[in-house]
Amino acid sequence: MVSCINETIPRLADLGSALDLGQVEVYTTKSFVAELGKEVYANSRLRDLFNHYGSDKGSTHDYFQIYEAMLGSMGAVSALLEIGLGSPNSNVLSNMGPLGRPGASLRAFRDFLPSALIFGADVDSTILFQEEGIRTFEVDQTDRKSLELLAERLSSEVELDVVIDDGLHAPHANIATLEFGLRLIRVGGWVAVEDIVLAARPVWNLVGQMLPKTKYRSYLIESKAAVVFAVQRIA
Repeated sequence: MVSCINETIPRLADLGSALDLGQVEVYTTKSFVAELGKEVYANSRLRDLFNHYGSDKGSTHDYFQIYEAMLGSMGAVSALLEIGLGSPNSNVLSNMGPLGRPGASLRAFRDFLPSALIFGADVDSTILFQEEGIRTFEVDQTDRKSLELLAERLSSEVELDVVIDDGLHAPHANIATLEFGLRLIRVGGWVAVEDIVLAARPVWNLVGQMLPKTKYRSYLIESKAAVVFAVQRIA
């Protein structure tokens, strides 16, 4: 059955192309940054903040380049949400292991965007915290009702500019979070799904084909250590 699914997804993506739904363009980090009219710099304040707080977005990954370009292309940013705080609990799926530092990237974004509200969410309720500029909530990406409750809490307060999925690295959970995020971001805002393995790229090509081209623009970014699927709401 798994083999059948693995064969089916690429064939569906091929069908989408045959029906003229179009391929999702593949970028490197550098070409994605250039597409947004930005440049890759050797020195990066966001990378330094990620490293300072212990986030792998500035070391193992080069996501700092992607996010600096995104944020720099948007003008004022008032609210950002990241799902996945970096649980060190080995009993939690998609944990960071004992060296995980919960909230590391949230603190980096808070310092990088001092005028913005920074929200976080995680399935591990023991690592939730509140501090200046940051609020966190419990959420289970595999539970539609849990995502709906989080959407209700956030939409009553603010319209989001950016939603980042760095939680459970599984397509079914990521697609649920993508649907959640696309309902909450403003025009010009972004949803980004991190840490996609190269073998799963056909899944995300299919997802990108399904999104209305008049409302969203999709990108597959082959970054330093993994693939990122990014969507900007354009209308």
